[in-house]
Amino acid sequence: MNIKWLKTFIVAAKYENFRKTSEELFLTQPAITKHIKKLEAFLNVPLFERTGKAVYLTPAGYRFLPYATEFISKYEAGLDEFASWKQGYE
Repeated sequence: MNIKWLKTFIVAAKYENFRKTSEELFLTQPAITKHIKKLEAFLNVPLFERTGKAVYLTPAGYRFLPYATEFISKYEAGLDEFASWKQGYE
């Protein structure tokens, strides 16, 4: 699993719109779609229901969202803490 896939999923879940997601993350819409499809393949479950151009979280997407959010939050906090440690802060 790739951290970028999780970040993309979290933003896409927030907007339920891949265009807005691409604008926020400064990625192309095909890149957003690729990240989501790779995450879905890794988890072996659809996270979004696609109806025409609209996308909606599936029950699995709603279930996975808090785990993805917590994982990214802990990951970023760990990186911040480690960066502080490298600079000599305790």
